[in-house]
Amino acid sequence: MTAPLARYVFWFAVTIALLYAAVIAVIHLDGRRDALRGGTPLYTDFTTFYAAALQLRHEPAENLYIPERMHQAELAAARAASDVPLSEAQTRAIGYAAWMYPPIAILLAAPFGFLGYLWAYFGWLAATLAVYLAAMGQVLVRREAWVYALAAPPVFYNAMYGQTGFLTAGLLGLGLANVAYRPTLAGICIGLASFKPHFGILIPLALVAGGHWKPFGVATITVVGAVVASIAVYGADPWYAYIGTLGHHFGGFEAGAFEWRAMVSILAALQMSGIALEQAWTLQYLAAAAAALATVWAWHGAVTDDDCRLAAAVVCAATLLAVPLAYTYDLVLAVPAAGWIWRDLRERGGASAEYALLGVTAVLALVLKPLSYKLGLQLGPCISLVLLGLAIWRLGRRRRLAV
Repeated sequence: MTAPLARYVFWFAVTIALLYAAVIAVIHLDGRRDALRGGTPLYTDFTTFYAAALQLRHEPAENLYIPERMHQAELAAARAASDVPLSEAQTRAIGYAAWMYPPIAILLAAPFGFLGYLWAYFGWLAATLAVYLAAMGQVLVRREAWVYALAAPPVFYNAMYGQTGFLTAGLLGLGLANVAYRPTLAGICIGLASFKPHFGILIPLALVAGGHWKPFGVATITVVGAVVASIAVYGADPWYAYIGTLGHHFGGFEAGAFEWRAMVSILAALQMSGIALEQAWTLQYLAAAAAALATVWAWHGAVTDDDCRLAAAVVCAATLLAVPLAYTYDLVLAVPAAGWIWRDLRERGGASAEYALLGVTAVLALVLKPLSYKLGLQLGPCISLVLLGLAIWRLGRRRRLAV
């Protein structure tokens, strides 16, 4: 990339990141105004997270998994978020979102219950964003990496909802970036990502296929340690409650409890296209199997630094295709994958078509929500498929040339 073009891209990224911040601020201000006028109060995913934190101050942790108790906590959190008295009609408009995280995540939520809503919201974003930016700094290895990381479209969705995407992508990104160099740090980061366990489904396959036994062992110890810590603080009852609700949440797919338009999984895309749920599940399972095979292939024999980076991109993109429950904000996990591919293109060269495809993923991510809600098209899996295809193409070509 020439120096003038690089400067143009840098300032374009700065503009986009500032635009995200401005839009989010306007949405939150409008939400508060609507609440003051008697309209529906603004209720984001972070409100549920904050509700859990508030409830932990007065009730046992296992009550997070009881719908009636959690709903009451969410009403209290919505009042705190609006910072205005809510009428009975406004209160009825507030929905219920189940607490679906394991007790490990309760340890993360608890401290935010001692803060006011806005302080908790910005504190959560700042803490998780720091992890994400640290990961992207290692992915891109550029001084201005933070700018490109902030300009990535999934950042907007995650910051708007106050969700977990920064922390998931940050921990897994840091873990995968350090597997070969700092295996202990890698294992700790990967183990801590178990607060959202289904996004680690392919990580053990990657580590075993690559022969990375130390980070595998450290990750296992970290997960066990996190479980023990949660039991030491809250007892075993939250784990019984969490395990007891898993079947209920799984049944939510058939009951229509999940918002397909907000999900970026293959299952959601197929459902929105009119395919019956049973057939959609079959195709989702096949996609998960293909993602697992791609992960094993990529990590087996990945010995050079370049190979390991592309293998890391493969597992990030493949994970988004393997899991049935992934939302728009979870696409933050695709950002490290895109970063590793972009770095490989810069350092090793690539065709203009490869750059173009990488740009297409960014554009798709930006317009994903309007396409889904207005036109009924869920193109989230296309982003993951393009990134997975680019990483496999470049890795496979390199291996063929090395023979």
